Amino acid sequence: MRSVYKEVVGTLTPKYIIESNTDLPPLTRYSVLIEVKACSLSEVDIKLMQLVSRDSSPSHYSVGKDISGIVREVGNAVSSLKPGDEVVGIIPLDYGFSGCAEYVVLHEFDVNHFNGSFEENPPISVQRLLEAAADWFKIMKLKAP
Repeated sequence: MRSVYKEVVGTLTPKYIIESNTDLPPLTRYSVLIEVKACSLSEVDIKLMQLVSRDSSPSHYSVGKDISGIVREVGNAVSSLKPGDEVVGIIPLDYGFSGCAEYVVLHEFDVNHFNGSFEENPPISVQRLLEAAADWFKIMKLKAP
């Protein structure tokens, strides 16, 4: 499976890399397998990621803490979701895997139903989000960072 990570080596500028042979964690009783349709490339503070990382000085960090997608498989104790459900979710900071991947395995309580259709009502694009932020700065008469 392919997934995106942020690589940090020394004091060099971080860069995004695509790993093409990433494993998924196993599906447990309370987890769901989600085919990712969209994810964020949020900039989580590197220091925060170092604090929650199991490795004392990792060279790459997971990205994409917000995802949307379609449930493909559920654990035998999952009660709120079923295969085919469209969902949005938040990747826990200590998950260790990238949300910007073809698939993720999450606990059922880390995701919620997406009320609508990705084709008819897609999650907001990054471009539209930036435009909305710029509009807000104009309305509030603030200087953009």
